[in-house]
Amino acid sequence: MNSLLVFEIASSIEEDFIDCLLEFPLIESFSSFEIRRHGNHESLSTIEKVTGRSKAIRFEVLIDQEQIDQLVTRLNQAVAPNIRFNIIPLIGSGTT
Repeated sequence: MNSLLVFEIASSIEEDFIDCLLEFPLIESFSSFEIRRHGNHESLSTIEKVTGRSKAIRFEVLIDQEQIDQLVTRLNQAVAPNIRFNIIPLIGSGTT
């Protein structure tokens, strides 16, 4: 079954993250876009604390559920440890 694997990463590791995803043979494609995160995070700069938001890059990867552990392990080794992610099971997909 396919899942949507969602990552929100710091822009400082974006290029390494993209390279690692492109080298992973079981991914057809992925999307990325700049986002603003809101909330109280310890790693925020003073300006981010004042404005209540921080910039990040969101990646959405369509992947077979059986490959998730392999990809996450590779990203943790090649890019950065402890990258947070969410898994969203897909009920279906298609084209119009």
